[in-house]
Amino acid sequence: MKRALSVILIAVMLTALPAAAPLSAYASDGPAETDAYSYTVNKDGTATIMHYFGDEADVTIPSALDGHKVVKIASSAFYGRESLTSVVIPDTVTDIAGGYYYKDPETEEIDYMPGAFAFCPALTDVYIGRSVSKIVDSAFRNCPSLTGLTVAQSNRVFDSRNNCSAVIDTKTKTLVIGCKATVIPDTVTAIGDNAFRYCTALRRILIPGSVSEIGAYAFDGCTALKSVVVPATVRSIGRYAFGYQISEGDAGVHYYTVNGFTLYGYKGSAAESYARNSYEQIRYANIVMPYISRLDNTDSGVRISWSRIDRVCKYRVFVRDGNRWRALGDTAGTSFVHKAAQSGVNYTYTVRCITANGKRYLSNYYAKGWSTTYIGTPKAPVLKNTANGIQISWHRVAGAANYRIFRKTGGGNWVRIADTNRSYLDTTAQNGVTYTYTVRCLSADGKSFTGSYNKQGSVIRCSR
Repeated sequence: MKRALSVILIAVMLTALPAAAPLSAYASDGPAETDAYSYTVNKDGTATIMHYFGDEADVTIPSALDGHKVVKIASSAFYGRESLTSVVIPDTVTDIAGGYYYKDPETEEIDYMPGAFAFCPALTDVYIGRSVSKIVDSAFRNCPSLTGLTVAQSNRVFDSRNNCSAVIDTKTKTLVIGCKATVIPDTVTAIGDNAFRYCTALRRILIPGSVSEIGAYAFDGCTALKSVVVPATVRSIGRYAFGYQISEGDAGVHYYTVNGFTLYGYKGSAAESYARNSYEQIRYANIVMPYISRLDNTDSGVRISWSRIDRVCKYRVFVRDGNRWRALGDTAGTSFVHKAAQSGVNYTYTVRCITANGKRYLSNYYAKGWSTTYIGTPKAPVLKNTANGIQISWHRVAGAANYRIFRKTGGGNWVRIADTNRSYLDTTAQNGVTYTYTVRCLSADGKSFTGSYNKQGSVIRCSR
């Protein structure tokens, strides 16, 4: 029978909590307003956005409001904006606030102020400018549709290397904010506290062998995540990092195990210790055969990834062919690309350990296998100038439901301009400006990418 652990907030000294949102830090007596924003003026004349009350789906936050340079986005500024699908944070912003607890001065009750972009259900894409040097991990909490987290290449504090859809602390190599589409690079050494917390749409994650530390609550509340393989390189795992979900009520805050969750690790590892010593014992299994952790559609085919097995130097990858398994190839690495995969076709894979000479099997294999439908990468689009803008067309990809069109200028970052299932006319293109376009396959509901994209794209100078 499950037991509940109450998180006693009284343990935190109430006198240490702020009485309310820290407006005293600002020079102005109260917030000013524009058509879409309320803001306060800081002592140095810069502005902090307090609230957005517009209804645009794609928002580019202004770099200045009434002549005041925007440098901070306060807690709950965009909280709960149901129509918000993408946001561009300008290069002037240095601070994106997260959530915090505070004591209401009138009722003396403890309340919670959500993060700057928390609980935005339709938010899919976020671009973070070059000057942002502080991001609290709860800034984008409970955004289940989030698939694109991009940091400006010129940012010196954070990065989103390898198009990983995550925010990484460049100096410490710690992943601080992730989303359901995150692919953790093999240069990351730590997953920070709360990095994926309440990422309810996260279904699978591959933790690379470069990771040695996983912070507290890192995957807390990831209710769709039913299994995780923890590599032997991980030496420490914080409390409630895996397998828990939260329940709040009159009796307080309680943690329960996620139904059906299993943690996979190695005998004597940090993963085994975490599972055995957890409050409500997490279901755990020692790894005795390779478990595929991720299947990704790439330019070259389906990339199959799995966690390394100790003292094994080679693996054989199989694809189901009717009622039998057909070998695709052998590798000493922990990933393999099925280059012959055809777009629109569903494939099932499994992996088995073999000796260095490939003559003998060293492990069993998962008989059910792991399945995915391969969706190819659209070729670079065909561009044409028209009187009304730039016409964008491309060859349809078998199995693709929809497409997302991206555009950039010069060496800038890709910016989404439209979702469609047919050719598109970009009427916002400005005469005389040179643009680069690319196209990426999208799921029918528009919430996730189903394939890769042509990174070079096609270039055209707008001439109406």
